[in-house]
Amino acid sequence: MADFFIAVVIYAVILLWFKIKITAFILMVIPLFFIQVLFTLGLIFFASALNVFYRDVKFIIPFVVQIGMFATPIVYSTVMILDKYKTMYMLNPLAGVIDGYRKAILSGVMPNLHYLANAFWVSLVIFILGYGYFKFVENSFADAI
Repeated sequence: MADFFIAVVIYAVILLWFKIKITAFILMVIPLFFIQVLFTLGLIFFASALNVFYRDVKFIIPFVVQIGMFATPIVYSTVMILDKYKTMYMLNPLAGVIDGYRKAILSGVMPNLHYLANAFWVSLVIFILGYGYFKFVENSFADAI
């Protein structure tokens, strides 16, 4: 989160420098950030619990993050995704979040609420499963270490 907040400050300076028009939809950053944190915490709970039992998880995570960079619209827009694949593509919660950030900040329009709802529900399920798994195996951490 510290990196994220530093990046936000730098990004705000860049937006001011290039005179990007800020609209009221910038407030959508707050729920987008909440969904992003919910998804990230779910993955962290699951990966940290797995790392206790399987030490190779720390080597797999950078590979998974790299694949995630291509699976989310970071260097490309969701407009490039064909409509017949868009519903399945938006099951990736970060796709909806990144698209929402892009629309709210750069375009100054309301993000697609359907995509945000999908992102929220998938993130919530991942959080519940990750937290549940963490709590389920928590008592055996001392035995594994």
